[in-house]
Amino acid sequence: MVEIIKGRSFAPDRILVYGRPGVGKSTFAAGSSNPLFLDIERGSGALEVDRCTPCNWKAVKETITDFPAGYTTIVIDTLDALEKYIFADVCAEADVRTIEDIGYGKGYARAVDRWMELLGLLDGLRLSRGIEVILIAHSTVRTMTNPSGSDYTKWELSVHQKSVGLITAWADTILFADIDHTVTENEKILVTGRRILRAAPGAWEAKCRYRGTPAVLENSYEAYAAARSKAGAKSVKELAAIAQTMVVNVPDLETQKKIVKYIEDNLSNGKNLATAIERMKQMEADRGMA
Repeated sequence: MVEIIKGRSFAPDRILVYGRPGVGKSTFAAGSSNPLFLDIERGSGALEVDRCTPCNWKAVKETITDFPAGYTTIVIDTLDALEKYIFADVCAEADVRTIEDIGYGKGYARAVDRWMELLGLLDGLRLSRGIEVILIAHSTVRTMTNPSGSDYTKWELSVHQKSVGLITAWADTILFADIDHTVTENEKILVTGRRILRAAPGAWEAKCRYRGTPAVLENSYEAYAAARSKAGAKSVKELAAIAQTMVVNVPDLETQKKIVKYIEDNLSNGKNLATAIERMKQMEADRGMA
């Protein structure tokens, strides 16, 4: 039998933030809810965050598989540093010195397989434990072939082109971290110095699944979360508050006690809180029909 799920379903965000060095990508992630940084690049030292420093591809996978309790966000900092681990693992498996030595693009295809494995592990973490995912990457300028006109340049993730499409398609939200600037009447660029996040596409890859999200946001997780909430999405904290309000109206005391305990055990798991809310809504609807 096919299970039909109506309306919005809660799953934590899959956020990709990329841009040039020093524009606040890691600072953005540090503002998220209870983050644990997989500091592959070793660049988060100035931030007041909890971190681990996996030293190879196997260690990265083990950290995700055995993700410690108490954290509600996983941050991978950065994808381009992680790609070096992936390439090293591909080379070790093939017993070659460089990924190019495998020949005919086969090495890069094997790297894509490992990216697919990584994204699958992160999805498992999201859906089983309600963990939000933030991926950080540097940017690079690439020339894009335009079959219907002139070629153009665009900011892209600084990973191999064979892997870019897979990662960007997987992410729910892509934010391009930038320094705000304006163009004067004399066509000179005036840099304001304000750090921003671009959430709409342009000369960069960007997208956001929440309707009504501004094209430009202040570069802070707080600003992103506010835009997300305005669009109707609920944070884990908001879901917990809704569940705690609704459980008071459950008439059967034994059932109420069980639901209260379930909520308390899942205060950091948005998926399970959303499930509890839907069940209480169904119980209320059943009472109304009785």
